[in-house]
Amino acid sequence: MAKEFELEFPKYMNDFPLFVFFPIDMIVVAILGFFISFWLISLFLPLLVSIFLGGAIGVFLFFQYKRYKKEVAPGFIFHILYVLGFVSMNPHSTDEEMLEMDVDGFFPEGYETEFSD
Repeated sequence: MAKEFELEFPKYMNDFPLFVFFPIDMIVVAILGFFISFWLISLFLPLLVSIFLGGAIGVFLFFQYKRYKKEVAPGFIFHILYVLGFVSMNPHSTDEEMLEMDVDGFFPEGYETEFSD
């Protein structure tokens, strides 16, 4: 029987780091929503009203983004950034071992490299 070589595969391709309990992308949406809406509202209304409405809009955008993110397929953020040309789906590695890697030379000799269902 051949040896088996297992690799950990991430659950999601866009598994963002957490800030306390929430993913960082959701926090960024809420903070940007607050600051942009606060700035626009403060041009026309008093400061305290602007802070309250900006906070309410930030919380609203947080929950809307959370609902939208749950309904779409994992990886939609990277897909949007890829379509806009901001990120590459195959980032270049700086690891020398990975630069010289090919399919035949990746596994040590004697390991099973064929996948079966």
